[in-house]
Amino acid sequence: MASPISLELNDELKGREEKRETLRQETLNVWDEFQATGLHLTGDEVEKWLSTWGADEELPRPECHK
Repeated sequence: MASPISLELNDELKGREEKRETLRQETLNVWDEFQATGLHLTGDEVEKWLSTWGADEELPRPECHK
């Protein structure tokens, strides 16, 4: 019989694996979309936008471009 701790660890590992697989699928979907459209944001554009979060003059989300 498995101990409660090992059952809890098994559940936690299963949850992590499911989250990892979900992230992998989302990443592949986004990559496919980028390859099809070429639309993207640069890291600098995202950093500039995120740096204003919570500020009085928060910038709007930048538009994706080719």
